[in-house]
Amino acid sequence: MNSLQHPALQTMLQRGQLFRGQQHIVETNHQRASTGYSKLDQVLAGGLPYGQLHEVQLPGLFCGETALLRAPLQSAERANHPVFWFNPPAQPHMSGMGLSHARHTLLQGLEDDELTWAVSQVVSELSTGVVCIWHPNLPAQAVRQWQRRLHGELLLLVFTRHMNNEARAYHSRLRLQLEQGQLSWDVLKRPGGWPVHGLGERLQAW
Repeated sequence: MNSLQHPALQTMLQRGQLFRGQQHIVETNHQRASTGYSKLDQVLAGGLPYGQLHEVQLPGLFCGETALLRAPLQSAERANHPVFWFNPPAQPHMSGMGLSHARHTLLQGLEDDELTWAVSQVVSELSTGVVCIWHPNLPAQAVRQWQRRLHGELLLLVFTRHMNNEARAYHSRLRLQLEQGQLSWDVLKRPGGWPVHGLGERLQAW
């Protein structure tokens, strides 16, 4: 029997505690949202797939996520899909981002249990749209719960602070590095592909 078919290892794979890489990323049928960074899109086979939960680790507030959010938010507006903002560090400036307020829902100041419950309700009810969540370090249980409930083409993006590589049930995990105005991305986890580090990009404004 293949060692990876062992029941204990299969359980670890399902929980996101074990990563199995391949030389090339596996294509899926999900549509993808461009990250706004060409080198990052290349290693992600075109961007972040809808219907999945992704983590983006940031060195600070509003550092790189605006460019990453541009494509999925504009796509959601064109399709009249809902957008949810959970605990953003500041009120989003919709007009400055070229967005309207239609179908945008903003929830701020949520405690951890309130956040977990509210996101679970949205994930269970919606099959399209974009959900953006800011939290310094989400508990692994909440991540697993949202991943299990996720369905359809709903895109979940969780923005966290830099942290260690402790296993989480995210579909993909990105880390942004910023030193002396130079921006680079580390891909800590991607489906079917090995981690990639040091993808240099120009810092983009909205």
